[in-house]
Amino acid sequence: TGIIILGSLIGTIFLNGLAGFALSRLKPLGSSILFTLIMWTMMMPQTLNLVPLFKNFLNFTIFHFNLTDTKWPMWIISVANCMNILMFKNFFDTISSAYVEAARIDGASDISIFTKIILPLSRPIIVVVAIRVAIANWDMFLWPYLILKTPENYTVSVMLYYMKTTFAVDKQVMAAFFSIIPPMIIFILFQKQIVHNDN
Repeated sequence: TGIIILGSLIGTIFLNGLAGFALSRLKPLGSSILFTLIMWTMMMPQTLNLVPLFKNFLNFTIFHFNLTDTKWPMWIISVANCMNILMFKNFFDTISSAYVEAARIDGASDISIFTKIILPLSRPIIVVVAIRVAIANWDMFLWPYLILKTPENYTVSVMLYYMKTTFAVDKQVMAAFFSIIPPMIIFILFQKQIVHNDN
């Protein structure tokens, strides 16, 4: 579970942040259409994508890889998050364009502007997105249950589900209690950011 969360955090912050940066600052040709499509996909129920995604993970497009029993599907699902892209874009819109223009005058590339200027100025939104990603991946059950086949790869939520057939009730309750400790710690440490984001 920790490896899945770590990979999801890195992918989300870099790729979703880069997408938000492109929509906010670069605005390439067709960016308004792309932004509209992103907004539309947010209105689609997640169950609509369940079967097509699962079939793609069984036989990954073009390369024909079988991604079952690997962590890649969870990383892909976590990174492909329209809400995070929208949050990054909205935050980047509030950053003064003077920083970007000054960097362009100095000859900085778009990647350099993103990594050396935009990301350091975006710590508040990075913290908020990181909290959302960490909690969402900790609680994720459906995709790990469908994808992961060997007990060594089970996440916490899947392991708790399978414990009901192999462990006594008291051990199940104890395991469930310990499983909620990490989200509680995250909430205690970052409750100001969480409450501010909800408001």
